[in-house]
Amino acid sequence: MSVFRKSVGIVGPTQIAGYAQVTAGNIALPAYLPSIGYGTQLTINSAANISAVTFSVTGSFNGFIIQEDIQGPNMGSSTSNYFYDKIISISASANLAQAYNIATGAYSIVIFDSYNTNNDNNVNYNNINVLVRSLTVGVEGWGNGNYFVYGVSGKRPDVINNQYVTPNLTYDVLALESGYPPSNKLTFINDIMDDITQLKLQNGYIVGTTYPYDSVIVYLTNVLATPTFLEITQS
Repeated sequence: MSVFRKSVGIVGPTQIAGYAQVTAGNIALPAYLPSIGYGTQLTINSAANISAVTFSVTGSFNGFIIQEDIQGPNMGSSTSNYFYDKIISISASANLAQAYNIATGAYSIVIFDSYNTNNDNNVNYNNINVLVRSLTVGVEGWGNGNYFVYGVSGKRPDVINNQYVTPNLTYDVLALESGYPPSNKLTFINDIMDDITQLKLQNGYIVGTTYPYDSVIVYLTNVLATPTFLEITQS
């Protein structure tokens, strides 16, 4: 029996570059800018109002090219709709004498496609396991409602936007009550009510399934204050 494995280290929001002012045209990105290795949204951040500027982003996810426009923020952050694992270029529509920076976002996704790498929905395997570990996580852990593992039945989209992975959640005053996936192709593998404590994350928190899903998507929502290791295996 073969075992297929995908491992990734996730570092959470990280500044890519900062600029003293907005200059129209292509923005000089760091020469060392590598592939990110997992899907993350992109943020444009400024303490000033730069909402008159449109930032045009070209990047990719799993080899598929993505292009979108992001309106500059008004004293805060603007976030891309799509998840990227590589940034190719970013341009600004106008000059503006205000400082800003570009960073990776707080939300991340990791995707593991079944043994069928073409994702054509004709070969898949059981026994999918997801391990997440953060050795330096704080005493509060991650709580619940911050970590979602989806099983995908059928072909997933080539590129992933925020709407595809954001679950529909119902809250009461004190806690998360219930939730359901945003698409009928998605199924929760993990218990979204589970309190993911510091001890669980330090020891390694594992969820798994025996159903033959075509893909697995791990969606992390604003919990990565410390570096996190994630591994998905299938046999």
